[in-house]
Amino acid sequence: MTEETPIATVKRTGSHKYWTPNHTYNTCEVLEFVSYCNNFYNESDGIYPIASREEITDAVVEYLFQLESECQFDSIDREGVRAILQPDYSYFL
Repeated sequence: MTEETPIATVKRTGSHKYWTPNHTYNTCEVLEFVSYCNNFYNESDGIYPIASREEITDAVVEYLFQLESECQFDSIDREGVRAILQPDYSYFL
């Protein structure tokens, strides 16, 4: 049996809230952010094809759990997810 990600659990239970250690988010916002990141980074049809949908979802979960400030679900946060997907990438190459 495979272990479910927190996002999969939210989808299955229909919960309207998504909890991390530091914040509570509206589930729709989290799922929209996952979709937004997929549009950029999905290896099959993303603008910057670097990861699978599962890897992106896992990176979003990891990003949300490590944040101390509240996620704004914007391009800064999307780049934070990319930093998890590609930890060796540098903004200033």
